[in-house]
Amino acid sequence: MTSPRIRSLLVAGGAGFVGAAFVRDRLRADPEIKLTVLDIRPRDRAEAQFADLGRDPRFRLVAGDVRDRRLVRELAEATEAIVHLASTEFTKGEADSVEAGRADVEGTTVLLEAAREFRHQRFLYVSTADVYTGAGTRALREEDGLAPGTLASSFRAAGELVAR
Repeated sequence: MTSPRIRSLLVAGGAGFVGAAFVRDRLRADPEIKLTVLDIRPRDRAEAQFADLGRDPRFRLVAGDVRDRRLVRELAEATEAIVHLASTEFTKGEADSVEAGRADVEGTTVLLEAAREFRHQRFLYVSTADVYTGAGTRALREEDGLAPGTLASSFRAAGELVAR
């Protein structure tokens, strides 16, 4: 039995490098999909990331925080699945700040609660290799355990555990 085709996605953190590439790929691959990107970046930076999309009616950019329960619920209600790429961008000096990592844990929780409430077909949490730094220099494998080496990667690992 095959899964029903997903027609609408909420892409949290979708204005970053990886997210923007994902959005472009999905729009190219599926002419019927609708994507809503939720990103905390300043509007002009986020819009510049997607300047090449023109006024594609399948694409919507929303400025906001993944920790904003009301906004996330509103966006999730209108979609069938969530792709979670949102992560705190650490600047020098912020990497050791507990506040700086809240998007990874609290934001993941808010997104998961919305996905469960609206019975989404899928929830994809995109992590980073930084949470597996204990694996050394060899290629990472699915079975490698979490071994974050910094506070920043610890927050990302915590978000990954919440998603599991």
